[in-house]
Amino acid sequence: MLAPYRKLREEKIDLDEEIKAKIIKVVDKIPVKIDTDVDWSILVEFKLTSKTHKILGPRLESYTDGEYRCHFDDSLLWFSMDQDNVKLEWMRWDDVDEWENQKLKEYVKGKEAEWLHMPKIEEMRSLLEELWK
Repeated sequence: MLAPYRKLREEKIDLDEEIKAKIIKVVDKIPVKIDTDVDWSILVEFKLTSKTHKILGPRLESYTDGEYRCHFDDSLLWFSMDQDNVKLEWMRWDDVDEWENQKLKEYVKGKEAEWLHMPKIEEMRSLLEELWK
């Protein structure tokens, strides 16, 4: 489900594989604090230079319109998988107003009013440049 979404995001950011590998190596050394929100969404927090970054990983199965939900049940694989998934190809990742998934849009907009900041592509590039340094 995430493959098309990740491919589009990678094309927008356009990172060389060598640079990406070096950034991943550095990122693995950054201390990360992971908490669970009251609704079981994941909150990730880390500090880079003097700035604290917080990432929200919402429980997508709780905050998605029915048409974007799919159930994957396959016991023929070498591992058994029986879970709900959410299709993300509808989502322009840096512009919440353009999201078609209304239930998730409302949830994220509510979090934005509380504390969440949705970074634009330029901000993500800037963060990657900071990691590169």
